[in-house]
Amino acid sequence: VLLFFLDLPWLTDDQNTAAPFLAAYADPWPGPVAVMRSATDDNYVLDATLTRPCGFGVLAEDFWSGPPWHWDMVNSLKVTLTNGALSSATDMAVYGGANALAIQNGDGGWEIVQFGNADLTGPGAYTLTRLLRGRRGSEGQMRDAVAAGARVVMLDGALAQGGMTA
Repeated sequence: VLLFFLDLPWLTDDQNTAAPFLAAYADPWPGPVAVMRSATDDNYVLDATLTRPCGFGVLAEDFWSGPPWHWDMVNSLKVTLTNGALSSATDMAVYGGANALAIQNGDGGWEIVQFGNADLTGPGAYTLTRLLRGRRGSEGQMRDAVAAGARVVMLDGALAQGGMTA
């Protein structure tokens, strides 16, 4: 099982600000994946259970910085997914939280990007346009460019928060 550990800002206002987000992928999916934690090398306890595989992939081309907090009509985001599928959404759905992705920059930080338009360009390959950048306070993770090959994780119901506290 491939486990993703995402140190993201709040995605909704009711989340634990200290806890990371967790996601996993395996092919075939083995069923629920238990994520254990411990401050030492023993006495592990259940931290989270992941019930479905996450959608993820990589940037197919470099991704350039853009305007935070409002529609970026210039840049496009080209991704190739290993798992998952993307589709277009209305502006209202996007404003309501739909079509959110986390893109890991070269420093290990994550920018949250939302998109309105998704065009399938090949097997698992998409060009995303009508972008909202730096969502949920992630504008500080926007870089001049994020290199092709950077990790992309879909922010949907496949993620769970770990149980860490401040």
